[in-house]
Amino acid sequence: MPPRLQAPNVATSSRWWYGPLWLAAVAGVTLLAFFLKFGHIDGLAWGAAAVMCMVAAAGHWGSGLNARSAKSRNEGYQRRRRASGRELSDVLAVVWFFSILIAPLGGWMLTGFVDLTPTNWRWRLGVRGFACVVVPLVCVVPMLKFIRGQMGKATFIFLFVGTFFPVTTGWNSALDAVRGAKWQQVEITGVRVKSAVFKHSRYTQTDRFIDLADGRTLRISGTPKFGTGRFEILVLRASGRIIDSRGEGSP
Repeated sequence: MPPRLQAPNVATSSRWWYGPLWLAAVAGVTLLAFFLKFGHIDGLAWGAAAVMCMVAAAGHWGSGLNARSAKSRNEGYQRRRRASGRELSDVLAVVWFFSILIAPLGGWMLTGFVDLTPTNWRWRLGVRGFACVVVPLVCVVPMLKFIRGQMGKATFIFLFVGTFFPVTTGWNSALDAVRGAKWQQVEITGVRVKSAVFKHSRYTQTDRFIDLADGRTLRISGTPKFGTGRFEILVLRASGRIIDSRGEGSP
């Protein structure tokens, strides 16, 4: 029988809102830095914010989580591992953690760094939606059993923040992959280019925006050429992103 582990004596603060406030501040500063530097917030910014929040959460609740882990083992909350290998819940926990770090960045590179076209948009958005939405939501389920006892609130916030970030970055991609795209007849009144400043130089991004006569503003992906006038555009239903066009407007 394994020896009993002595849980560290960790004092808990009655001001439970310190933790969420600290995480919100860390995420806000990270996103603000990306916005001031590049002029927009995308999957890369959300991925960086997620990493910073995980580091902040580990520093804020690390000792308490270690204490809770020791207490759980002493009280028999954890099952004995099989002789042949780890339990499935252990594997899912590892996948969940790495999906927080890798999925937002990988999804941004898959759909934002590369142009979406009528031939590749569905599988690219589908992969991003699966990695950022399905994987974290499925893998976090076995860890919900740890939301109990003295560190229940801290564990809940840790799991919620860790799952929230990848899901929010890939939600529109998942909806686009499911709902698809449709052709629309529109009248374009203006075209605007989004740019970023890096090392004192201005770089034009692949994404641009068009203003429509009906008051909407849509995002252009890839190489479709637009001017003012009437066009027929292929628009992703959830994100409003344009992936193809045809028309005879003025350049």
